Amino acid sequence: MENRVSLKRRALLWRMAAIAAGVGVAQPGTAAPSKADPARWRPQTGDILVHGLGPDEGLPITADAVELESSPVVAFPQDPGSGLIRSRSRFNKVLIMRLQTAALDHRTAPHAAEGIAVYSAICTHEACDVSAWLEQQKQLLCECHLSRFNPYKFGKVGGGPATRKLPMLPIRVEQGRIVVAGPFSKRPGPARR
Repeated sequence: MENRVSLKRRALLWRMAAIAAGVGVAQPGTAAPSKADPARWRPQTGDILVHGLGPDEGLPITADAVELESSPVVAFPQDPGSGLIRSRSRFNKVLIMRLQTAALDHRTAPHAAEGIAVYSAICTHEACDVSAWLEQQKQLLCECHLSRFNPYKFGKVGGGPATRKLPMLPIRVEQGRIVVAGPFSKRPGPARR
């Protein structure tokens, strides 16, 4: 009896330590989190971008539906072959915007298509969601700590506590749909500590 209690206590302490360290631990009868899970993979070249919220959730986003300098469209990448949406990692959430093509700087323009630019929706300061568009300043805003990012200048920090640019996802437009053209310019989220 004593050994059984000791083993249960040890297993509980191990799980608690793993959770504190950020390591996923499966409960009995559930599958362990896996990096091999394609729904967690970062956007892959050829993935299409689909609505991440609202009544159109999961439907492809068409280039002509993205309005000039308006609130960004929240999206996730989708494998076009299997239909799998890569939404099991919040670091795959992106913001789609249409910007003035002539105003894009030399680093931003090659990653955009038809004035459409796509950025990570995860702030580089403390990993909150970047969710607002400041129309006057033409910047994206993280409302947690008020970091601002300039989508015309390759995600450059425009103010607030963030020190890293907002990662950009290169795209192309094919048959009216927005398609991933390569990996993020930098790893989404805050710098590793």
